[in-house]
Amino acid sequence: MAKSKKQWIRANAKLSTVPDALKQGLSAKANALIEEHIKPEDLKHPPMNPGFNYIEDIFTKWRGRNFYFMAKYAYFNLEIRNVTGCALN
Repeated sequence: MAKSKKQWIRANAKLSTVPDALKQGLSAKANALIEEHIKPEDLKHPPMNPGFNYIEDIFTKWRGRNFYFMAKYAYFNLEIRNVTGCALN
């Protein structure tokens, strides 16, 4: 008798979703935390001679059921600045 081959199969269980009221409440509290505590304490003006990338902005984002704190980094490259002559803000 032939041996049956075992395989993984996907279960069609529906993933739970986050209610809109909870999303809005969590987003409001997280954004208040960012504006009141994180940005004033951790985001300073760009360094005079940056050797590495530095955080320019912090924000939140929902992706499906997941909530993320995200950071936008500024990229500083002296070679590009000298060649193109662009001004940095």
